[in-house]
Amino acid sequence: MTFDIVTIILTLISWAAFGFLYLIIAFIVLLPIISPYWNYKENQKWLKWETLEQYWVTHPDCKTSNGTKCYHCGSSNVRQYGFKESSDGRRLHQCNQCSVWLYRSGNK
Repeated sequence: MTFDIVTIILTLISWAAFGFLYLIIAFIVLLPIISPYWNYKENQKWLKWETLEQYWVTHPDCKTSNGTKCYHCGSSNVRQYGFKESSDGRRLHQCNQCSVWLYRSGNK
């Protein structure tokens, strides 16, 4: 049995289409199963940061009448970022002077 080039190309295209369709179905089926695990792992990373109250216990001299200051350089200029994106409710706080990460706030 001989195959011409058109038959070979059509066979390859059909296998590629089948493979692509298989990946899409697998992604749709597996995403709801895997997604909670990814969120759990991300949240565990965020929970490793000290809360503001824990930060004050660790660095009691950093709690001032005007707020919180950096334990490293003493600056009270602190900025905050979303943990994964700017709209994330989980916030990380960083010293604006020396760029040391200080504590977390917010919730999921």
